[in-house]
Amino acid sequence: MNIREELENEKTIIFVDTNVWLNIYHYSPQFSNFALNCLLKVKDYLFIPATVYQEFEFGHKQAKKSLENRIKNVGRPVSNGIAKTQNLILNSCNILKRYEFPEADDITKRLTEKIEEMNNIFDEYLERLKDCEFEIYAWNDKDLLEEFIDNLLEINHVLPALSQKEIYEWSREAEKRFKNKQPPGFEDDKKKTGIQKYNDFFLWKEILRYAKNEKKNVIFVTDDVKADWWETTQTQERKFRSELYTEFNKTGQSVNPITCNEFYKEVAQVYETDIPDTVEIVLSMKDDMFYEKVSDDISYRIWDDLAYCGMDYIDESTAHIGTEGVEEIEVTECSFVSANRIDRDENDIIYHFIYEVTVEGVSYDYWGRDEDTREVITSPGTDHVFKGPVTVEVVRHMDIFQDMDSDVDYESTEIIDGDLKEVDYQNRYEEDEGLQY
Repeated sequence: MNIREELENEKTIIFVDTNVWLNIYHYSPQFSNFALNCLLKVKDYLFIPATVYQEFEFGHKQAKKSLENRIKNVGRPVSNGIAKTQNLILNSCNILKRYEFPEADDITKRLTEKIEEMNNIFDEYLERLKDCEFEIYAWNDKDLLEEFIDNLLEINHVLPALSQKEIYEWSREAEKRFKNKQPPGFEDDKKKTGIQKYNDFFLWKEILRYAKNEKKNVIFVTDDVKADWWETTQTQERKFRSELYTEFNKTGQSVNPITCNEFYKEVAQVYETDIPDTVEIVLSMKDDMFYEKVSDDISYRIWDDLAYCGMDYIDESTAHIGTEGVEEIEVTECSFVSANRIDRDENDIIYHFIYEVTVEGVSYDYWGRDEDTREVITSPGTDHVFKGPVTVEVVRHMDIFQDMDSDVDYESTEIIDGDLKEVDYQNRYEEDEGLQY
């Protein structure tokens, strides 16, 4: 797709989702400035649905405040690190003094001077940082992004607010669609409350109506990559939901969905916008690089979890499990299959990693109790092999000054789903009798 050609034939407009606008507050200043410049290049073709405008008005002040706090406290981790190092060193020096090591006082003094030197170096840096001009963030009454949105409102590029009747009727329609998992928006059914949970559907309805009435093709820019907008192909590629394409085709127009990084890169290329080196790294960064980096480590982390909670994900209805259940569970294989970005919550990006897991265990049948000792007697046991997919939710935190740096690690992992089916089982034999139980 050549965005410039699409736009200049006057048959195409751009709708940008709320998450794209608000995420500008969560990038580094350099990347945010680049993003805003890209949007300025296509300002004449940008339109904002009323739902997006309302969400931006509601969320941008908090997003900006959160960013201000991050910038204000950017030096805290380093200062805390220096303080911890100082305590560790001085405590060690006190031990040297206690045992009357030679020159203990001298080494303590020299190390203290070095620590003070580190503090001074960092304090000077923070002072210089205060004098820096963050172009994207004008900390006055309005920032540049808010002024940009207001300008779109002034030139009538914000769609009219929804009427009470539209909200009521569309809410009822959304509720019916959510029950059938019909996109978009059903992923928000349990995450949000009240009318807000229907916002994605309201946004979609606004886009459909505008495209039909104005006879315009649409470029839809969004960072929402949940399953109620996108589906995963057999080759693990993300693709806009086929139901949404089908529904949009009824308008007689076409829709081209695109994530913001792809959008910024395309605009920068066709409108010859300079891309700073650090931004180029971000634009070229693929989630695949992150998957490749952490997939093995995640498999090791969940190995023990599966050993303890593997039964939670075994399909017992089709297995030959003894009455005493499965014991001695052991994970024998955990192979990475695929991963997808699911959502973004400010600086946290959520992924789902899928692994093919093989679990082995032994189950026993209850045979009664020993008459003398009253101990439970069980069968010799049945060996089981279970195999299937396990889904792990991975949260990756992105610092505003690192953006999509490939060195950024992940914050947490949690097994959220699994479907392990019995693929083999074998009853054990009594060695002395050769009987199978």
